[in-house]
Amino acid sequence: MINRMCLDELPDLCARLVLWHCSEKDACVARLVCKKWRAAVLRWKYRRVHNNAQFDALARCANTLRHLHTLEISGCTGITDVSALAGIHTLYMRGCTGITDIRALAGIRELYMRGCTGITDIRALAGIHTLDMSGCTRITDIRALAGIHTLWMNGCTRITDIRALAGIHALYMSGCADITDVSALAGIHTLNMSGCTRITDVSALVGIHTLHTSGCADITDVSALVGIRVLYITRTQEHRMQGIDALRAAGCTVFVW
Repeated sequence: MINRMCLDELPDLCARLVLWHCSEKDACVARLVCKKWRAAVLRWKYRRVHNNAQFDALARCANTLRHLHTLEISGCTGITDVSALAGIHTLYMRGCTGITDIRALAGIRELYMRGCTGITDIRALAGIHTLDMSGCTRITDIRALAGIHTLWMNGCTRITDIRALAGIHALYMSGCADITDVSALAGIHTLNMSGCTRITDVSALVGIHTLHTSGCADITDVSALVGIRVLYITRTQEHRMQGIDALRAAGCTVFVW
């Protein structure tokens, strides 16, 4: 005899696996089965769509969108319009090169848009907490991100001014070769500036915890970084850099590449 079990009685992992394989249309139908099924479907606020058709079906399901917390559409290069996602908390859309306008995402808290090369304007993201825009090579102005907590902008080679990020906690800007000044980042916790070859002075980073300087050959003095705990440098830098021994003696872990 088959032992039937309601969806909301399944262990969390099993229920997640069931709903993970449901299309958006199936999830909408499942909510109509009974109150328990409706509650179970709405409880899982994460969705992953794999193609444009699935995204279009989701966009038409207003009730699902109203409860949705996190959506992943990464790799869906045919998606061009995200206006239906206004109000979403977290969006993964890596490699969605067809998206050019993100004004509808004003108010979003976490956005992962690595490789979205069609995006040029991020002024709508003024209240964002976490943003990955690595490889978005057409973005030039980040003044709207003044209140951001964590930012990845690796390879954003057109960005030259980071003064607006004075209050940031963690910044990853590897390969941003035209940035020359990090003096505004005095209170930053983590900074990866590998390959930022025009930066020569890090003495302003007095509150930093973790610093990556690989490839920054002109940085020769880290003696001002008295509170640093983790430092990444190259072998060439190690032989030329003043203050390394003092940092090690103070408890800093130095990784040499």
